[in-house]
Amino acid sequence: MKPGYTEKHSEGKKFGSAKRKKGKNGKRKKSKNLDTLSKKQLLEDIKKEDAIISRLEKNLKLKKATSITKSFIDDGLDYLLESCDQVSHNLKKPSKDKVKSPSKERKEKEPSKSASKDHEMGFASHQRINQWKVEDLSDSMDIPNVDDHSIIQNVKEEDIALKKKQESQEHLGDSSDKLLISLKRQIKGVMNRLAEANMHKIAIQLEDLYMNNSRNNINRILVEVAMASLVSSVRTPERLVMENALLIAILHTNVDISVGSSVTYAAAKEFSKLLSEETEDECKKIDNVVVLISYLYNFKVVGEILMYDILKMLAENFSEKKAELIVLLLRIAGISLRKNNSIQLTELVQSIQEKATASRVAESGSRAKFMMDILMAIKNNNVQKLPNFDSDHLEHLKKLMKGFLHPGSTTTPINLPLDAVLKGGEQGILRCMTSGTLQEETSKPPPQACDNNWSSEPIAKLSKKHRMNTDVRKSIFTILVTAEDCDDAFEKLLNFHSRNQQDSEVMNLIVHCSIQEKVYNPYYQFLACKLCRYNRKFLVGLQYSIWDKLDDLEKLKKLQVSNLAKFVSGCIIGKDLPLSSLKVLDFSMMSQKMAIFLKGALLNIILNSTEENFQIICQKVTTPKLNVFKESLWLYVRHILSTSEDINDNGQMNLLTQRVEMMGTVFGIS
Repeated sequence: MKPGYTEKHSEGKKFGSAKRKKGKNGKRKKSKNLDTLSKKQLLEDIKKEDAIISRLEKNLKLKKATSITKSFIDDGLDYLLESCDQVSHNLKKPSKDKVKSPSKERKEKEPSKSASKDHEMGFASHQRINQWKVEDLSDSMDIPNVDDHSIIQNVKEEDIALKKKQESQEHLGDSSDKLLISLKRQIKGVMNRLAEANMHKIAIQLEDLYMNNSRNNINRILVEVAMASLVSSVRTPERLVMENALLIAILHTNVDISVGSSVTYAAAKEFSKLLSEETEDECKKIDNVVVLISYLYNFKVVGEILMYDILKMLAENFSEKKAELIVLLLRIAGISLRKNNSIQLTELVQSIQEKATASRVAESGSRAKFMMDILMAIKNNNVQKLPNFDSDHLEHLKKLMKGFLHPGSTTTPINLPLDAVLKGGEQGILRCMTSGTLQEETSKPPPQACDNNWSSEPIAKLSKKHRMNTDVRKSIFTILVTAEDCDDAFEKLLNFHSRNQQDSEVMNLIVHCSIQEKVYNPYYQFLACKLCRYNRKFLVGLQYSIWDKLDDLEKLKKLQVSNLAKFVSGCIIGKDLPLSSLKVLDFSMMSQKMAIFLKGALLNIILNSTEENFQIICQKVTTPKLNVFKESLWLYVRHILSTSEDINDNGQMNLLTQRVEMMGTVFGIS
C-alpha cells in the first residue's frame, strides 16, 4: 500500500468506478433501445414497400419467377426492367474497398495509449453502434451502404448498353424486327407454293395477313418477294409471271388499290432504271419486267396510258434490244390494246415503223424485221402470225379470277402516265386514284359507241324528249339508236357494261325503246334475248323491267301495251324468258289494258310457237309454287281466250283449240 493511501480513499475509488459502470450500462441500454426501434421501423417500411410492389406486380401481371410478358416487350419496357435488374444485382454485391468491416476499422483506428479511458470507452460504444448498423443493414436486410461512385458507374453502363442496342438496330435495319422477319417468312412460303390449283386459298391467307398487320409492311414485303422471284438475270417462265400477276390483281381488287400501286411503282422504277443502263443481251431482267407489266395490264391492274408510254420510250433511240422488248410487249398485250383503243395503237404502230425505217435498223437486224412483221400482224388483227401466242390459258385465268373476287367488287386499273407513277411514288399513285384527277374516264377517249355521240343535235333532242337525264342513260340510248344492227349494239353494250356495270339500266332502256315504237320493231327483242343468253344478270334485269311495266300498265297507251305484249311473248317463245314472268298479274282484277296485254301475249305464244316448244313453255309452270298462277291461266285461256271473236281463220281457231287441250294435259287439269 502506498503511503497516505487510506481505506477511505479506496472505498471512494470503488464507489466512483461503480458509478461510472452504471452510467456506461445506462448508455448501452439507451443505444440498444434506439437501435431496436429503428430496426423495427425499417422492417415495417420494408414490409409496406413489399406490399406495394406485390400489388403493382399483380396489376401489371408480373411474377418474380416467370419471364417478362409480351405486353412489356411490345411497349419497349423489357429493356428498362433488365437495366433495373442489373442495378439491383450490382447493389447486392457491395465493393469490398468501399464498405469495410468493423474489425478493420478498429485496427486502422486504434486509440493511442496516451488517450484517456473515458475517450476510449466513448469511442468503443460509438464504434459498436456503427458496427451493428453496417452489419445489420448489409447482412440482415441486404441494403448496403453504396456511395455515389457506384451509381455513376451503373448509369454509364446503361448508356453504353443503350448505345450498343441503337447501333445494332441501325446496322440490322428492318430485318432485326422479329415481326417483319416472321411476316417475310410467311409471305415467302406462301408465294413459293403459288399455283393455279391453290390460288384461292393463298389469296385468302394473304388477305388475313393484310387484316391482322400493317398494310404498308405487307405491301413492302410482297413487292420485295415478288420482284426477287420474277425479275432475275435469266428468263422467268411466263406461266409463273401470269400466276403472280393474277394473285396481285385479286389482292388489288379485294384488299385495296395500294397493293397494285406498290407493285406498279416497283415495276415502273425497275424498268426505268434498267432502260437507262446499257445491259447486255444475255441479261433478261428488263424482259421479265416488261412481261410482268404486260400481264398486269391483261388483268386490269395497269391502264393503257402506262403501256403506251412504255412503248413510246422503247421506240425512242431505236435498237435491236428495244425492238425485241416491243415484240415481247405486243405479243402479250397487243390484242388487248387493240380491242380497247384500236386507233391509238394504229397510230403508234405507224410511228414505230417510220422510226425503224429512218434508223435503218429494220434492214440490218433480224430482230427489227421480226418486229415489223409482228406490228403488221397486230395492226391487221391477224392472231395466227403472232409467235407462241395462246390466249386460251389467259382467258381461263380471267374467268377464274371472277370467281375469286368479292361480290360486287370491280377492278380499278391504275391508268396513269409513266412520269406520274415515277415522280409520285406509291403515295402519289394513291392520291391521284382517290382524288380523281387522272381517272380512267378522263384519260380515255370516248367509246366508239358514242362516236355519233349524244352531243349531236338530233340525238340530243331525242334523248331529251325521252328524259335521258344522266350520262349513263344518254350513252345507252345512243348505242341503241345509232347501232347498225343487233350484233353491233350487242358488242357496244358489252363494252359499256364491262366499264360501268349497268345491266338493269340497259334492260330498262331496251324495254322502254321497244314500247315507244309506232310499229313494233323486233330488233329490241333480239338484242334483249342475246344479252340474256350471254349473262344471267341481264335476264334478272329484264324480268324486273317487265314487272315494273306491268305494275304501271294502266299508265301506258294502248299501242305501248300492244308492243309490250309482243315483246314479252317473243322473249317467252325464244325460251329466254319463262312463262312464270306473268305471275305478277292479278287475273281477278281484270282491266281493259290488262285484257289487251294478255290476249296479245298469249295468242302470240299459242299460235306462233311449235308444238314441242309450246309444251316446254307450259312445263315450266307446273311447280307446286305456281299452282295458283297455273289455275288462273288455265281458266282464262279455257273460258275467255278460246271463245274470242278476234280470230276469223278456221285453221288458227282449230290450232288454238288443240293447244288449249295440250295446256290442260300438261297442267294436269281436265
